[in-house]
Amino acid sequence: MNNYIISSMKIDLISLFSSDGFEIPFNFKISSKEQALDITADVVGILKNFSGMAHLEADVGVVINTQCARCLEPVKSEIEFTIIEKVEDDENLDGSLLDVGNIVLQNIHLNLPIRFVCDPNCKGLCPKCGANLNNGLCKCDNEIVDERFSVLKKLLD
Repeated sequence: MNNYIISSMKIDLISLFSSDGFEIPFNFKISSKEQALDITADVVGILKNFSGMAHLEADVGVVINTQCARCLEPVKSEIEFTIIEKVEDDENLDGSLLDVGNIVLQNIHLNLPIRFVCDPNCKGLCPKCGANLNNGLCKCDNEIVDERFSVLKKLLD
């Protein structure tokens, strides 16, 4: 039986520092729904005691369900990355408990792409009628609506 405590995604560091070289393996799933992002992650890692310093190593596989930034169609994106961190006194410590879940969530946010698109060639939505231009052209008049640009149109005629 292991003598360390893993409470949800928190690991008791007192057990870790009981002897040099001590290791605490862990794995868990984490999910988060933030704004238009539905995030699910599988985390497998180990917390190691190296000469009184805690080192965290974890492999993270993330599935993100969201909407395309151009056409608003559903998009499923997958990313994988590795976390290697030296754990010091910081906001992730609650007494002797290390919140590994918080460290993972921070790293997920750092590894997310800025924009999610269904396809790099996504045409997006028509700015007039909102039709998805990936499904074909809409029936909108493509004439310049803004009167300020009418002078530019005359240059093309």
